[in-house]
Amino acid sequence: MLHTLTRRTFATTVSKPSAFAGLRFKHTLPSLPYAYNALEPFISKEIMEVHHAKHHQTYVNNLNAAEEKLGSAFQVNDISDAIATQSAIKFNGG
Repeated sequence: MLHTLTRRTFATTVSKPSAFAGLRFKHTLPSLPYAYNALEPFISKEIMEVHHAKHHQTYVNNLNAAEEKLGSAFQVNDISDAIATQSAIKFNGG
């Protein structure tokens, strides 16, 4: 069910920002269950390293940054920032 977030809904939901303080955990990049060279000759070790250690890590870092920004928006009750941050969370978090 789609729910529209209005100023009133946001204000009543987030009226106590401290309730959200301990709920956020940093995301981490999981280790692969196989070596980077396990898929050779189909996918090279270098491609796997770049994709996992750089590209995938960037998504994880950006998701953590977006969630931190969202938490800051909740603390100051800034609905504009909270809404603006949603697209970054969806893009980086899936």
